[in-house]
Amino acid sequence: MGKSDKPNRVEQLVEQVTGYVNLRIDAFKLAMVENLSTLSGNMLGIVIFLLLALMALLLLTVAATYALGLWIGSMVGAMLIMAALYLIAGLIVLLNRQRLFTDQMVRMFSRMFFERNDNPDDDGQ
Repeated sequence: MGKSDKPNRVEQLVEQVTGYVNLRIDAFKLAMVENLSTLSGNMLGIVIFLLLALMALLLLTVAATYALGLWIGSMVGAMLIMAALYLIAGLIVLLNRQRLFTDQMVRMFSRMFFERNDNPDDDGQ
């Protein structure tokens, strides 16, 4: 009786370990789907916001250029001044790109992928 029980227990253990590994893989896949859907939703929202903000900035730039052109008496001069302001702003963003973009994205991705969820349905994940 002892010899016939051992292979049965080993087979059960292998089945249980295989089932556990498959469940962990499924949990990982579900977590990735959740994280990727959150990421794509956030990115879509950011893109829409940026498009609207850029349209507003374009209209404000046209209005400011027109007003500056009337004030200094030269539309070409006003356009050159606005171009210089945009070049300075671009240079400031370029010099601070690490702090402005990369560090923020690393924090966002690390929170998204490595923080534990407080979901009581997740048993220890």
